[in-house]
Amino acid sequence: VLPKNHSIDPIEIGLLKQSGVDSITVKRRARVGVLSTGNELIADADHDCRDLPKGKIPDVNRPILLSLLTKYGKCCEPVDLGMVRDDDVEAMTKTIQAGMD
Repeated sequence: VLPKNHSIDPIEIGLLKQSGVDSITVKRRARVGVLSTGNELIADADHDCRDLPKGKIPDVNRPILLSLLTKYGKCCEPVDLGMVRDDDVEAMTKTIQAGMD
């Protein structure tokens, strides 16, 4: 009734049921972790962007990417992994491992 790898929403569930389909095989959406790295980054809420400390920039890429994945990513589940300093490999590793759980 529906093509293979088709995203299922409530309308498709009704169509399948009406067509006599009682069960289907589904795949879990992929989880996509978004992690910002950089010693120069600060969280948006930490400072007024018009008055940033010298050498610091707001973390804008992560919120943008998470928003895009949420809006257009029917095939994935976005996971916000936060921010980590460039020079803290241990924190990066722990953050990525925690995001995989």
